[in-house]
Amino acid sequence: MILRLEVGGDGKTRAWLYNDDGLAKEFVGQNMAEVAMMLEKFIKKNWRQVEGIYVFLGPAGYSRLRATHAFALGIGLAQHIPVAGYKNWRDRLGRTIPRQPKTPLKPIYP
Repeated sequence: MILRLEVGGDGKTRAWLYNDDGLAKEFVGQNMAEVAMMLEKFIKKNWRQVEGIYVFLGPAGYSRLRATHAFALGIGLAQHIPVAGYKNWRDRLGRTIPRQPKTPLKPIYP
């Protein structure tokens, strides 16, 4: 599975889980804490099934972006999951994620 995190222009935080067939589940919350709790219940502490995390780089509110990046990096570091950033999900990399989850990810923080 691939996890994608984004802060929307409407002020909501969203997370999407993709499997080999495409979109598996969408989570929407007022902040990253709400989305994190929804993800934890869905994944049931088995983060090993997540093969990569993509996090939105902006533009968005600084605090929301920072919380989203902190969550992504925390899970990535703790579970040894690669973390990468994106600015536009419609770019080439975004389109290939659901079909090729083993695609190497470029880290957003070295």
